[in-house]
Amino acid sequence: MIIPIVKAMLTHLGKPTAKVQASYDSRLRGFSAATDWTVLKQIVEENTLYDVYLLCVDRDAKEGRKVGLDNLERRFAEEFGGLHKTKLFIAEHAWQEIEVWLLAGCTDLPQNWKWSEVRAEEHPKEMYFDKYVTLMKLDDTPGRGRMPLGKRAGVQYANRLRSLSPELQDIEAKLAI
Repeated sequence: MIIPIVKAMLTHLGKPTAKVQASYDSRLRGFSAATDWTVLKQIVEENTLYDVYLLCVDRDAKEGRKVGLDNLERRFAEEFGGLHKTKLFIAEHAWQEIEVWLLAGCTDLPQNWKWSEVRAEEHPKEMYFDKYVTLMKLDDTPGRGRMPLGKRAGVQYANRLRSLSPELQDIEAKLAI
């Protein structure tokens, strides 16, 4: 679901030919595992062909997640900075969940949904995303709506998504370095 968004971001940044590949590594299940330095270090060392490693996790209403992600970025720079000067590790959290990014790409959300309330909701997947998927009859699509809505979000990246999800602009700023 995130690949079309990242591709659209790179196109927006003037890098339309950049290759994007998602990791489906079973070691990255859950926040604790996805942010475990030992696991991340192994993955980077096993996949040296890549220039940028992007870790996106759900915030899940946890206040300290951003600090922990920033610490991972610093540790990566310290550990790999001298040896791999061309390597970049970016860790970011979606507010509150990555599915909110998908909703940000939808121009036909119910009129009674206020965007500030969608983003503020502690459980937006259950309160908004699942309801939208059912409303749009996307229950039987790949990822239960995630794949088609990810593509839609990618199409709306420059016009809508990036302005409604400021954390994406944070990723952009780090990619522009």
